[in-house]
Amino acid sequence: MKRTKGTEVRRSAAGFGLSLAATVFLSSLLVILKETTPWINGWMKAATGHHWITHAAIVLVSYALLGLLFSKTGIARRLSARTLLFALAASLSVSCAAILAFYLLHA
Repeated sequence: MKRTKGTEVRRSAAGFGLSLAATVFLSSLLVILKETTPWINGWMKAATGHHWITHAAIVLVSYALLGLLFSKTGIARRLSARTLLFALAASLSVSCAAILAFYLLHA
């Protein structure tokens, strides 16, 4: 895709944008995993005292590490603002749909 003037994304913004898309998806998977797998939920509770605290810690650490990794690699340089926004929107849409479907099927 040819970039038009004004759509360039800085490497760090692209890297952390991709990291956001990945961690949104990771967070939705964690919600479903801990609801369906008692030992994972138990481990997450035992790790910090509450499964949501462990969930938040996993997501925050993943966001930071992936953001740094994506910022340092060449993948971030190839993204336009449009591509980055599409990745974020797709990740949010899929994640919301997965959680909604899970709770509707398990209500």
